[in-house]
Amino acid sequence: MFTKKALLVILAGLTLPGLIVPFLSAQSTVSTDPIDRIDLYFFYAQDCPSCEVILQSYLPSLKPMFPSLEIKSYDVGNPTFYEGLAKLEKRHGREGSELPVVFVGDQILAGEREIMERLNPLLFECQSKGGAKLPPLDLSSQLKPSEKTFTVDLAYFYQKGCPKCDRANSLLKYMLRRYPHLSIKEIDLNTPDGKRLNETFSNRLNLPSEKRLIAPSIFIGGDYL
Repeated sequence: MFTKKALLVILAGLTLPGLIVPFLSAQSTVSTDPIDRIDLYFFYAQDCPSCEVILQSYLPSLKPMFPSLEIKSYDVGNPTFYEGLAKLEKRHGREGSELPVVFVGDQILAGEREIMERLNPLLFECQSKGGAKLPPLDLSSQLKPSEKTFTVDLAYFYQKGCPKCDRANSLLKYMLRRYPHLSIKEIDLNTPDGKRLNETFSNRLNLPSEKRLIAPSIFIGGDYL
């Protein structure tokens, strides 16, 4: 599984000062008494089916059970919110490999399954302790699009229905904003052509069998992520 840090290392030489992309306001519920407030940060992507289910159905059902719950939702399609997610993950010492991602207290939950299994018990625990506040999200964007004109080619292998691919998609969209001349070829690994192409790239890099035909995966130059 590749990470934002690994991809940034490869592309680091492309960054030049540029314009900072403006960000949108987060959506939030009505604030409650800060003394017993339970903060919940929810990071999602618009093209993520699991995110849609939790955002539209599950989260609204929590408010009657937890009146002090304050939910703030952030679309990671906004590069500033994506950076905010990465900073918060670094602070918690864990990177969620799937979307959506939830922060409550000192816990981070990633993916539909973990959220559905663990969020309710976690909220009851926070409620019994008198609340759980989170620090304000750091929205100071570091995004500075590169002004270099040469193109960097990147092959991205994905599979439909792959939870980790939703997170990878968000990362690549962020990277496109940072590196406008990055050329991404998206390849469905479920197709015969996708499998053949993945094997071709893997042979060039002499990858072991356990690192082949995996989604999500990236080939860029002589590197594999």
